[in-house]
Amino acid sequence: MEAMMDEAGEQLSDPRHLEQGKLCTAAVCVYARQHASIQGEAQFPGVSPETVYFKSALELLCLLRDYLEQRAKGGDTT
Repeated sequence: MEAMMDEAGEQLSDPRHLEQGKLCTAAVCVYARQHASIQGEAQFPGVSPETVYFKSALELLCLLRDYLEQRAKGGDTT
């Protein structure tokens, strides 16, 4: 992700474009890169209107893992 963001610079080609994923779709907006990590928000369109904020890349990965585990169990993802 760091390499992609470095190549993109300040502007991304089309930040509003979403493609449906096979397991889930997550819209991730990165606000800043500080302390060798990223900070931003994530949303799961079509599943929950709730926005979840993260303070690091590791926290984002844990958020996605937890969401996928809940979905695999057939539980509530909100």
